[in-house]
Amino acid sequence: MRGRIDISMSWTVPTQQQCMRCPPVQAVLPTQEGTRIGCPSSCACGYRCGTLAAAVIVPSDVAAAPTTATISRPAPVPSLGSATADHVEHAAELIRQARNPVLFVGVRAGDPASCAALRALLAVTDLPVVETFQAAGVVSRALEDRFVGRVGLFRNQPGDILVADADVIVTVGYDAVEYDPRLWNTAPGRTLLHLDELPADIDVHYQPTLELPGDIAATLTDLAPRLAGWRLPDAAAATVAEQRSALAAIDEQARNQPETKLGLNPAALCLKIRELVDDDATIACDVGSNYIFMGRHFRAYQPRRLCSPTDSRLLVLRCHGAWPPRWCAPAPRWCRYPATADSFSAHRNWRPPLGSG
Repeated sequence: MRGRIDISMSWTVPTQQQCMRCPPVQAVLPTQEGTRIGCPSSCACGYRCGTLAAAVIVPSDVAAAPTTATISRPAPVPSLGSATADHVEHAAELIRQARNPVLFVGVRAGDPASCAALRALLAVTDLPVVETFQAAGVVSRALEDRFVGRVGLFRNQPGDILVADADVIVTVGYDAVEYDPRLWNTAPGRTLLHLDELPADIDVHYQPTLELPGDIAATLTDLAPRLAGWRLPDAAAATVAEQRSALAAIDEQARNQPETKLGLNPAALCLKIRELVDDDATIACDVGSNYIFMGRHFRAYQPRRLCSPTDSRLLVLRCHGAWPPRWCAPAPRWCRYPATADSFSAHRNWRPPLGSG
């Protein structure tokens, strides 16, 4: 944007903590706008990608007022290095000594470099992975035997059981807004490793034993050779296999459930959509039952292709395209026969078009 601007900004931050550098602003004088825009833009494009969003509110009187103020350019996001070698070695030792370790992967692991580094780590070890809804797709098809489902909102999935039984949890790119720690970390005294570009948000239920601050991709790359060839203990491997079987059984039951007068099983609809689209399709989910069913049952194999909001305020804005700036995948492709609505109840009688395959 160049020249004159006639807007007022109001920033919506769908996280548990508001950004302290850019509090909400409403209906300020148009001459102030040049200083109001740079900070939120920088924050939304920075390390908190996936948890910051912005809404533009344009009151008529402010929009009509002339101004000579210009929009300041957002500062570039500085590059981070890996966590310190001592911390990475300590983390590797804690994982090697664990009985039931689990990788708990969050939204910031969906960055292309971070995702590639995570997959490289999974390729040289057999650590199980549990994704949050927002981290969908970080596990590729080739590594699907490491995947034990997604978790969020309700603690009743196979992945939740695995996390509950874990003695060492490694969170990677996790933000508390994705899945509140009080819901999944019922034993906060166990070993918890926080690997992220941002410091941990300390909570009664989230007190990391060790933090690995720094670039996620660089830290995972340093961790991989230290864990290369390491395998789960037999008891842990059996637990992972049991929960993966439970995950498959849930989908199979939904797929085989006959249609009733009430309509289709929403889980079966998710599985049908999965059959009709390729791995590069971008699916935008609403909140509510849509978000829950898709997060649990729709297998994604590329990051940032199954897009879910982290806050109901995005629904209030009625703007599915207003995902945080760095979350969107480049050159998105949309589902040929999309199922998009406020609730799956609107799709009880949904059918793929004839000849759709």
